[in-house]
Amino acid sequence: MITIALSGFGKMNKEVFSAAMLDTGFRIASILEPHGNKVEGVNVFDEPESAFASADIVVDFSTKNAAPANAIAAANLGKNIIIGTTGIAPEDITRIREAIAKNKTSGVISANFSIGVNIFIEAAKFLADRLSAYDMEMLDIHHRLKIDSPSGTVLRTLQALNKSDIAYGRKGIGERKKEVGVHSLRVGDVIGDHALIFGGNAERIELWHKATSRRCFAQGALLSAKWIHGKKDGILHDFKDVLNS
Repeated sequence: MITIALSGFGKMNKEVFSAAMLDTGFRIASILEPHGNKVEGVNVFDEPESAFASADIVVDFSTKNAAPANAIAAANLGKNIIIGTTGIAPEDITRIREAIAKNKTSGVISANFSIGVNIFIEAAKFLADRLSAYDMEMLDIHHRLKIDSPSGTVLRTLQALNKSDIAYGRKGIGERKKEVGVHSLRVGDVIGDHALIFGGNAERIELWHKATSRRCFAQGALLSAKWIHGKKDGILHDFKDVLNS
C-alpha cells in the first residue's frame, strides 16, 4: 500500500483524496493545510516536516508560491513527489530539480494530469506538422476562480509545437501575422476546456479536449504515484514519461 501526504487541500487534492479512498492501493496519511482545517480521520498539519513524515509520496496541488518550498521540503525528507500545481516560475522548478537530484528522490510534474489532454497534445503535434500553412488559434476556457492565464496546458502545448510567436488575445486593426492566437476565457464553473483551431481556405479543423470532472486529473496523479513509488533516480519526470512506460 502506498501512503500519501496531500500538500494543499483545495478542489484538486480533495478530488485526489476521494479517488484514493476508493483505491485499496492507497492510504492518505496526512494533509498539509496551512489554514488548519480539520478533515475527519486524517491528521492535518500546518508545516511540511510533520505532514510529510509518515508518507511515501507527497501529492502537491497547492499554489505557485507554496509548491516550491513544499517540494524541496519533501525532497529533503527523502519523499517522492507529484506536482500538479501550475504557474510555478522556471527558476523555482530548477530549484526543485536540484533538490530532487541532491537527495536522490524522484518526482513527476505536469500542468495537466489528464490522460486525454496528453493525447490532445500528441494529436496537436500531428496536425501542426501537416497543417503548417493554416492559421492556428487556441482557446483556454476555465472557471472564474482560476488565477493563472493562459493555462499551464496551453503553455505546454505551445512548447510541444515549438511555437514562440504568440498573440495573447487580439485587439486593434491590422493584418494577421503568422502567429498563434491564444484566447483565455474565465467563466462560471468550467473545469477545463482547450481547443486548437486550424483554419485554411474553405475548411477548418478543430481539436477539443473537455474535462467534465476533476477526477480525470486525480486519476492521472494517482497513476503517477504508482509509477514513481520506490523510484530513487534523482529525476523530476514529466507525466508523458509515466504514459510512455
